[in-house]
Amino acid sequence: IRFRVNDLSSQGFIWENSSESRLMSLRGSDGFLSVAGALTASGVITGPVGAVGAPAYTFTGFTNSGMWYDTAGTDTLAFSFGGALAFTANTTLMLVASGKLHIDGSGTSTVAAGQTGLAEASGTLNVSAPHDVHIFLDNDNNASGDFSIYANLTTASGTPLFKVTEQGGPIVFVNELTNSKMTIGMSIKTTALTEVIALKHSSLSHVFTDNHEADTFFSISAIATTGGAIVEGISEKTTDGVALILSGVVDADSSSTGKTVTSHGIVEVWGSHELSGGYDGPPTNTNLFVVGVRFSASLGVRMIVDKEGDIYYFGGLVAFDKYDDALMIRAHSLALSQRGGGKGLVRSHYDRFVKYYERELVALGLLGAPVKEG
Repeated sequence: IRFRVNDLSSQGFIWENSSESRLMSLRGSDGFLSVAGALTASGVITGPVGAVGAPAYTFTGFTNSGMWYDTAGTDTLAFSFGGALAFTANTTLMLVASGKLHIDGSGTSTVAAGQTGLAEASGTLNVSAPHDVHIFLDNDNNASGDFSIYANLTTASGTPLFKVTEQGGPIVFVNELTNSKMTIGMSIKTTALTEVIALKHSSLSHVFTDNHEADTFFSISAIATTGGAIVEGISEKTTDGVALILSGVVDADSSSTGKTVTSHGIVEVWGSHELSGGYDGPPTNTNLFVVGVRFSASLGVRMIVDKEGDIYYFGGLVAFDKYDDALMIRAHSLALSQRGGGKGLVRSHYDRFVKYYERELVALGLLGAPVKEG
C-alpha cells in the first residue's frame, strides 16, 4: 500500500483522536515523525548516526543539541550543545571538550594539550603537549589504590609530583615513589638546597628574604647535596628577640633526676657516627655540640662541647649567681659573731679574702637587718 504526499514541510500525514487532538504526524519534506505520547517498541529502534551540528536525537526547538554516534571512536556516544561538541563517552573514556577534562579508564589514551587527565591507569598515560596535568588511580609500583598527580610526563611510570598511597600507609609522597622506612607520614624528595618545608603566617612580614619569603616563620632545608638539615625559625623585630623555641613536655612525676652517663632529660641533643647502617659513638675529641654566630658569609663559634664532655668557650663564663658561696657563708658567720663581740669564732688568715659585708647579706635576704639593729 503506497501513500504519497508532496515533499513539502506543510504536507504529510496526521493521526488524530475523536477530539481532534494530534497523536502523531509525519512530515512530507524530510520524514520527520512526531509522537505526542511515549514511543515504545518490542524491537530495536534505529536512527541516523548524526553529527556534531546535527545530532541524531534532539529536542523540539533545539535541533543542534542532543546525542549522536561518533564514528571516529569505538562505540562512542557524543553529545552536542548549540552545535558544538560537549563531551564523548565510551566504556573506558569520557572526554569533556569544553571543560578540558579527560577521564580515562584504559590507561592507554592520549591526553590533548591543555586538558586535565583523570584516570585509573596501570599502563601508559601519554602526554601530547607540555603543561598537561594527569590525575589517576595508580596501580603501578605494586601499590593498589594509589592516588597520583603527574605533569609534563610521557608515561605513568615516572615519578609523580604528588602521590597518596595506601600501601603500608597512608603515606603522602612529593616527587617520590617509595619509602620503606615510613609507615604513616609524608616523604619529600628535593632537588635543590632551598626550602623543603615552609610554614607561613598571614600577618608576618619580615625582611629576612634572601632565603625565605616574607611571610615564612619556619623552614627546613638541606645543608648540602651530601645531606644534613637546616631547621630555621624567622620572626619580625620583637622586644624579646625569639625566633625558634625547642620545648619538651612530659607528664607530671615522670622526669629523670639521675646524674649519670645514662640519665635522660626532658630535652635531649645527641650526636653519633654511622656504623654498618646504624648509630655508633664518634671518635675521641669529636665536637658534639656547637653554639655560635652566623654571619653573612661565615660562622663564628662561641662554645663547643666535645665527646668527653669538655667545654670550650670564647669569652667569659658567668653564672646567674655571681657570689662565691664559700665566701658568702664565711661572711654570714663573721656577721653573726659580732653579736657576742666576736667570741667563739676562730679567725683565719683566709678571712682577709672575704669581700662580702652586711649590706650584701641583707640584700640577699641572708640577714633580716644589720646585726647592730638586732
